[in-house]
Parts: sequence; structure tokens; C-alpha cells
Amino acid sequence: MKDVSEGNANSVITTNATGVPAWLLALTLCLSTVIVYLPATQCSFIRDDDGYIEDNNTLGAVDGLPRIWFEFGATQDYYPLTFTTFWLEWWFWNNRPLGYHMVNILLDGAHQPGYPLAGIRTRQHICARPCV
Repeated sequence: MKDVSEGNANSVITTNATGVPAWLLALTLCLSTVIVYLPATQCSFIRDDDGYIEDNNTLGAVDGLPRIWFEFGATQDYYPLTFTTFWLEWWFWNNRPLGYHMVNILLDGAHQPGYPLAGIRTRQHICARPCV
């Protein structure tokens, strides 16, 4: 890894092999992930979504959020963060799968750049130290 202008806050991290800025590689990975998953927006709910979303009476209820967190058996499984996001999404698109698919695709695309960027930073930090 090389760091253009070491110590500068505006430095650009590049890979050794290509010289392409890491942010461009990350953006490409993010956009390609979103593009690959776009056909999923045409699908309906799948697998266990009937119990998680369609038949879940906590999602449409005003008192659903505290029930998700504190009432045993209020949801099919106890995944409070997952069901909290479903509860929030329910208020935007109710029982329409397109919204749920879009949120899932955008979240998946958004976290993809973290992997190569973390690897570049880690490798740069390790390679900057003298080996003893």
C-alpha cells in the first residue's frame, strides 16, 4: 500500500497492483452489489417472511415496538433489532415487499465497501512498521 502525502488528512490510499483509488474500488463494489440484486425487487416475500412480516401482528400495532422487545412470544423468534427494523418499515410500506427488498439491497450494498477498505487500511498499517 502506498499513501500519497503521508500524514495528510486529504491523502489518497491506493492499491499497489492497480494504482486505482480505494474509494473508487469501494464505490464500484457498492454499485455492482446493488445492480446485481435489483431483480429481487420484482419478487414477493420469501421463506419465513409470512411469519416475520405478513402475519406478524406486532408490526402494525402502535404498542408493537415494546412488545417486540419485552413480551416473550410476541414474535416468531426473539430478534429484537430485526423486528424493530420490520416495525419501522411497516409504517412506510405496510405489507408491500418492494420496500423491504429495497432496504435490504441498499444495506447490503452499503456495507460491501467496508471489507476492502478495512483490508487496505490494516495492510497499510502493518506494512508501515519495521519487521523485527
